[in-house]
Amino acid sequence: MSTIPTKGATHNREEPATMAATEGTTKSKIKIVNSALDDHEGDIVLRGIIDPNCLPQLLYAKYQREMLSAAKIKALVEAHRAGDRVPDIELGMRGHKYQERKVGGKDVVYLEDEVYVVDGQQRVRSAIQLMQLEPQARPHIGVVVHFGTNEPWERARFKVLNLGQTKLSSNVTLRNLAEDLEVMKAILSLTTNNKTFVMNGRVCWNQSMIRGQLMTAVAFDRIVGMLHSHAGSGLSTDAVELAHNLQKIMENVGKPVFLANIRTYFDIVDRCYGVQNVQYKAGANQLKLTFSLALAKLFSQHLNFWKQDRLEVDETTIKKLAGFAIYDPQVTNLSSSSGMAGNMLFQLLVEHVNSGRRTGRLKPRSYTEPLVLEDESSSLDGED
Repeated sequence: MSTIPTKGATHNREEPATMAATEGTTKSKIKIVNSALDDHEGDIVLRGIIDPNCLPQLLYAKYQREMLSAAKIKALVEAHRAGDRVPDIELGMRGHKYQERKVGGKDVVYLEDEVYVVDGQQRVRSAIQLMQLEPQARPHIGVVVHFGTNEPWERARFKVLNLGQTKLSSNVTLRNLAEDLEVMKAILSLTTNNKTFVMNGRVCWNQSMIRGQLMTAVAFDRIVGMLHSHAGSGLSTDAVELAHNLQKIMENVGKPVFLANIRTYFDIVDRCYGVQNVQYKAGANQLKLTFSLALAKLFSQHLNFWKQDRLEVDETTIKKLAGFAIYDPQVTNLSSSSGMAGNMLFQLLVEHVNSGRRTGRLKPRSYTEPLVLEDESSSLDGED
């Protein structure tokens, strides 16, 4: 048995991560043929060809994006079938143990610790699919194996490798930040594991939306930021910056109050306009980003709706909001637009809530935040 020496100052990778794999838990050896150690960016790596029979034993962590479309996977299957050389994949072994042997005159290495796919999930899965269709197929996949990795290092490497490839969705970036930021972990759990929340299962944290999802994680977090914009800087249009700003806001108001405010906001939207009965987001103005930001701004910028840091909206206002003509052609047009459309919607909401009131009119704060919107082609992809 051999080991790669631990390099204490390299990438902080001394201890293997303890995160459970998303699939595959049986520890078994991964066979690498035509193998050789190499220096890669100042680190020792193993290069070679992975035995196709070992592909199903590779593990995947949660930072990986979901599968590509069926058409793209089919194209990769055809590339494997034709014997085309696909780019090498990168693997991370969460340990240092391996065995070297000579088999048929070739250098073979058996990796003995858990091996995770860092980059190349689609190439691996399409190769497995080909072998399921054609058991005699032997896909040829080159590998670069990093030793002594852990989940944070792999996630950082995954991000670097994907910067120049198919754009990594900001939704996936936010999902991965849940490993480092308590606020992202809390919001992710609220929208995926809390069946009493009206938006449970309706928020997309993956590369692309699927049927039944009504809003991207980016859009959701921007709404949360706008709702709390009076309690901190919540209006950034950069996903990572926004996440860190939300972390500070949650620390300012407290996690229980922060999450309660999110629930209250979407409960009001559900009561006034409906959320649980919405199947397709295209016609749901109440869930479009521009309208949602305008409504969140209405709450944030008026003192009437807050008891210290907690969002509280009286029944009279809820009934008033329910009477807002959400599907009026003008509102529909503004909700589907960006730029100044958000400010116009905000003013319409303010006028509607104040209309007919001699007392209890909205009390604005001493300042108002600009309503930051971007075109749908912005760097924050998929904001509805």
